[in-house]
Amino acid sequence: MFLGAVTGTMRDHAAVLRRGAVGIDELSRSVGTAVEAVEWIGSDRERFGERAVAAVDLLVDCARQLETLADGLAAEADQQDAASEHDAAVTGRASHGSEARDQDDPSILPDMAEPEPYDAAEGDAEENIGSRGVEQGRIGDCWFLAALMGIAERDPDYIREHLWKNGDGSWTVRMYKDGEPVEIIVDSEFSADAANHRVPVRDENGEVMLDDDGVPIMESVSGGWPAIYEKAAVEHRSRYGDPDYEHIETGWGDEGYEMLTPNGSEKTGEASFEEIQERLDRGPVSVASEHPEDAKLYPWWEGAIDDSTVVPRHEYNVAGFVPAGEEAPDGSVSTEDRIHLENPWGPDGGTYDGVERSGDLYLTETQYKDSFRNVSSVEMEG
Repeated sequence: MFLGAVTGTMRDHAAVLRRGAVGIDELSRSVGTAVEAVEWIGSDRERFGERAVAAVDLLVDCARQLETLADGLAAEADQQDAASEHDAAVTGRASHGSEARDQDDPSILPDMAEPEPYDAAEGDAEENIGSRGVEQGRIGDCWFLAALMGIAERDPDYIREHLWKNGDGSWTVRMYKDGEPVEIIVDSEFSADAANHRVPVRDENGEVMLDDDGVPIMESVSGGWPAIYEKAAVEHRSRYGDPDYEHIETGWGDEGYEMLTPNGSEKTGEASFEEIQERLDRGPVSVASEHPEDAKLYPWWEGAIDDSTVVPRHEYNVAGFVPAGEEAPDGSVSTEDRIHLENPWGPDGGTYDGVERSGDLYLTETQYKDSFRNVSSVEMEG
């Protein structure tokens, strides 16, 4: 899940908006009563009355807008809570995670696997650094993992240089806050339901096993650089010293980039392929999808998402573009240029709302604009 905030906070904001609407309604009634009580006769009085009525109408309209926004926030919170109970969570790959608890609680999420010790050497933890070394778990932090994927694919050494193992077995990750470095230490225990590390399967001699096409056979394991970075993100974003996975369950890609690099990020609305390519030339880019219900909550959004392939309200890493007429890695060909988007769930994708969602999307510009609305990016070398 990338959009919104902790649902309790959202409902608190909705309540504030409703109280504001009530206050404005009371003010409009007071103004109306005061105007009617004025003992004044003549054309000036009539003009004054008309202006006063127009002002009251504006106040009433403002109150109704606040109520509409409050209803939207409350509905959004209900959607997020409902999504957290979704069957997608059962698959272990969801853009919405279940309700989180303190990291010190071995069941970080209600039925999440207990964390287990991770004793790998630094070199093993840093194996397969790249966009396809990541597999999102039960936590709804696609916004952060999409940013991590893009940076890792662009500059694997950057990830290695910002991560190291300490003498006591813990890990240090160098992240950033307001452009300044922050070194975050995390323990070496990870749940299988946190971000997983995709690594090649090796035989008893340590050789990488290949399939019939000569491609390395991959498996997902607990721990590794994705889980270490994810746990550091929890510490980075924790409130009042309470490192809870709930704190990373909502966000946008631009915040992920700012946590991972000292550079300022950029987040914009819908962008053309040409604009996205220009930003991709300068650094990693991620894009966020819409949700079919968005148009009901916010009329200015189209909400025309392709619900059969795209995970709603989900952040994807932009892997690049497939020119018209060229074959994509999945074997498909189009007469139009296509954008290649990588799902943080991993290449195998997963199930959401009872529908299989692909790990890789190849979309024409029209298909892309129908389903995605926000673009995040950061400039970096590599």
